[in-house]
Amino acid sequence: MTLLRFASTLLIFGINAFPSTPAPAQTSASGNPLCSVPVLERLVTHRVGRGETLEAIAQQYQVQPATIMGFNTAAQDGQLRVGDSLQIPPFDGIKIPFPSGQTWQDIAQQYSTRADVIYDLNGCPTAQNLPSHIFIPGITWSPPSATGTIPSAADAANPLTRYPLPETGRLLVGYGWRFNIQTGRRQFNSGIVLSAGNRVGVSSTGDGTVAFVGAQEGYGTLVVVNHGNGLQTRYGNLEQGVVKVGQRIRAGDRLGQLAPAIGPSNTSYLIFEVRYNSPVGWIAQNPQPYLRQMQGQVQQLR
Repeated sequence: MTLLRFASTLLIFGINAFPSTPAPAQTSASGNPLCSVPVLERLVTHRVGRGETLEAIAQQYQVQPATIMGFNTAAQDGQLRVGDSLQIPPFDGIKIPFPSGQTWQDIAQQYSTRADVIYDLNGCPTAQNLPSHIFIPGITWSPPSATGTIPSAADAANPLTRYPLPETGRLLVGYGWRFNIQTGRRQFNSGIVLSAGNRVGVSSTGDGTVAFVGAQEGYGTLVVVNHGNGLQTRYGNLEQGVVKVGQRIRAGDRLGQLAPAIGPSNTSYLIFEVRYNSPVGWIAQNPQPYLRQMQGQVQQLR
């Protein structure tokens, strides 16, 4: 199996992904037939009926409740009223004012995505025809009050100090939007996939408390560790966990071992996520800045 096919397969069953909806077969606002119709021109209006909940409507349109909240001020308290009109995008993301003076690459770097993806999803506008607002895919909306509380790998108090594998793993699938060659759609990866030796041990990247151990769709056996200050790590594709919910652990403590390798390469893989807590749930962050901080700390597991 080639790495490309392997990575594509992982996108399907090995990592939490949000498939996008292909753009209608129309010409974009820029006049370029190769570009998508802007996502903000593809919003669907949903009128709230009696008994409908935010969660049920989100499930109907295959988006997160936070996405609907971000696009509709009236829904940001989590309460819906019969007759309310909700604007719903075709997939998860946020609407932001176009940042004056910034390039598409600047915007992409800020939101840990790709410049070509956001440029295409916003209709490939020209410099003379920039929109007032743009759509950023894969980002979960959170209330303004949460601004400034997001942890950073560069923080002096960052508790994630130990690499999760005995040796540095090769990146197989990255964080953010990717094109799935099997489905023909873009998918948002909420974590990363690292190569590892067959059935090697996995350790906690920081001190914390075990919050979940068990089977989870898309992850195999999953172990979740809460590290305090709203920071959480997730470790997927384990064969088994050796910790229990509520157990206090330290950085480097063994969480379990990886599931057997796929194919003739004798290489297994780890799904790794970093999330922070917000009023709308656990929001995925790019794990790679954290891993770069840890790579000098690769040691054998206890």
